[in-house]
Amino acid sequence: MRPHEFVLLAMETMGGQVQGRTLLQKCVYFLAMLTDNLPLLDYGPHYYGPYSGIVSDAVGALRSLGFVDERRVGLGMSDRSGFEMARHDYSLTADGKKIAALKRQQHPKLSKQLQEAWGAIEKAGVLDYMTLSVAAKIHHILREVDAPITRSDVWQAAEKLGWSLRPDQAAAERFLMKLGLIEVQSE
Repeated sequence: MRPHEFVLLAMETMGGQVQGRTLLQKCVYFLAMLTDNLPLLDYGPHYYGPYSGIVSDAVGALRSLGFVDERRVGLGMSDRSGFEMARHDYSLTADGKKIAALKRQQHPKLSKQLQEAWGAIEKAGVLDYMTLSVAAKIHHILREVDAPITRSDVWQAAEKLGWSLRPDQAAAERFLMKLGLIEVQSE
């Protein structure tokens, strides 16, 4: 399995459309983690949580092959430096859908795992990029530590990485608990 094949199958599993780069990165992160494919994509710390240059490159390759369309959507706002804020939306093209169907036949076990993982993610009820970003940050920290730690330890680790957790931490923790990825105990 090559990274671009995984990303193509992941996008197809997610319904063929994803609104925003961050949401795409985080959904693929959790799909890869739940299917034991995280090492394939080499996620590491980044501004909005775990990020994979491999996933970004795979999306670029899929775009250049004509399998994925990228559309820039202006948000009508500017950031502090005056640049217009925009979201990048992705969708499978007709050819992308055909290739995804072929890859699904070539990788039936992974396709089933992705469907089950996506069903669990949807059932957990969080599909906004902010909460998924916080959940991915928490999960990444816990994977790195690989031992039980307190919330304050997680906050300290996040601060060292330049990450903020507090705004969506409770929703992110519930999401991770529903996926069976963490147990939250009182401190």
